[in-house]
Amino acid sequence: MQRAISSYFWDAQLLARRYSDEEVTMQFFQREKDVVLSGINEIIQLLDKELKAKQITLKYLEEGSIVPPLEVVLELRGKYEYLSIYEGIIDGILSRSSSLATNARRCIEASKGTEIICMSDRSDHYRNIEGDCFSYYIGGIRSFSSPILLDSELYRQLPNREEIKVYHSLPHGSIQVFRGNTLETMKAYRETFPNIDMVALVDFNNDVIGESLALYKEFGEHLKGVRVDTHNDLKDKSLSDYPDEEEYLGVNATLIRKLREKLDAIGASNVKIYLSSGFTPTKIREFVNEGVKVDGFGVGAYLSKVSVFFTGDLVRIGDENLAKAGRCYRENPKLRGLTI
Repeated sequence: MQRAISSYFWDAQLLARRYSDEEVTMQFFQREKDVVLSGINEIIQLLDKELKAKQITLKYLEEGSIVPPLEVVLELRGKYEYLSIYEGIIDGILSRSSSLATNARRCIEASKGTEIICMSDRSDHYRNIEGDCFSYYIGGIRSFSSPILLDSELYRQLPNREEIKVYHSLPHGSIQVFRGNTLETMKAYRETFPNIDMVALVDFNNDVIGESLALYKEFGEHLKGVRVDTHNDLKDKSLSDYPDEEEYLGVNATLIRKLREKLDAIGASNVKIYLSSGFTPTKIREFVNEGVKVDGFGVGAYLSKVSVFFTGDLVRIGDENLAKAGRCYRENPKLRGLTI
């Protein structure tokens, strides 16, 4: 971690060590609306480890708090010699974690109760996934394609944690191994994983409805769900009579309505439909508002975008209010306190 800290923070530490013995107060805030705060627990763990017995006082909002612009979420008081090098680290933890938690919350709100599945691993660095999944959890997501959160210390230490679900399906590569034969792929899947609910990926051959019906005829009630992941520049075979317009490309409302109708017509009303491929809160909201019957939205790249940025500033030296132009000490009675 220390090699990731900007050199000027180390310079600041040395100056403070030589020339200042006063305590300072540092506060952290951001400027966006309705941000879901995440990263606080990680910061407390970090500072407790790094600054043990340095008499640092922390005041903080709880993980998951909804934060308006300019509200102080974290206040640190102690010698600048000790605090200086952690300013950028804390900014980064709060910015990334709160961005991701907020993204998750926006998807949850857009879905109006339909399951949101975190499928962000391919748009993320693997070293980030554990902490990122924790932030998605804080934002409200309870279904994950990666099982990493089950072993996460941050998750396990939550006092009232809710159960999470690991979502199973297959990538397109598995179907390619079986020469593009989805039915043979799922026969092998059923034989290999008899205790895992079968959710079949059905867009490999751009025939979502045909393959879904064939799978149900083969597996009956053992087929628990289908996942549609059609790319945005393709039009499914079942829509061949429709014009080549954007509304009929990719995973679209017309296609999913037809899929649900065809499944219901053969008695497959219990087969769930999961959608993925470029979903955002806006796209989720369109499906929900149009009344399309969907059981889950898989969301990937949108979740991992960073759009909330925190800043930390010194606002007091000793008991004197002193800050750079444009900054000031902001009282927040909602902050909880502890000393490390």
